[in-house]
Amino acid sequence: MTKSLLCASLLAVSALTVLPASAGNLNGNQASGVSAVISVYTVSFIAASPVLLVAKGSQSVREGSKRTKPDTGKAAPLPPMAVQQIDRQPDGGFHVALQRPDAPDATALIDWPARADNPAATLKVGDVLHFEPTEVGAGWTVKAADGAALAFLPTPDAAAGQSSERW
Repeated sequence: MTKSLLCASLLAVSALTVLPASAGNLNGNQASGVSAVISVYTVSFIAASPVLLVAKGSQSVREGSKRTKPDTGKAAPLPPMAVQQIDRQPDGGFHVALQRPDAPDATALIDWPARADNPAATLKVGDVLHFEPTEVGAGWTVKAADGAALAFLPTPDAAAGQSSERW
């Protein structure tokens, strides 16, 4: 819409400058009138240009951010996974290798950092973990087979946006 308005303004200015000039000689009043009209259009165009450019730029940024932002959505339900291997790390953390019982090629790895109440310390090979999405969809509650909540596992977006340090 702003491009059409800009084109119409330029066309009007050029028509005003060409039409009186082709009509012949202008007297002083006519020349003053044409100069005043051109001045008003020029000043209006110069004053409005930055506003139009900023508005167009902010619209482009808004549309660009919509296009580049991936639509990851909320955390979806995940199938249960069986513990295949548990490796205690020198710093006290744990690497827990998981595998879906019904799909041997589907594997995952959870790194639990060292802490006094580490939920991985109670796990054994063969235990089945369940992943329940949280209400807001920021991640999953990792639960043992008996339903006991072991930990919260954030989605990549939630992990990137929040600190996971304990206070």
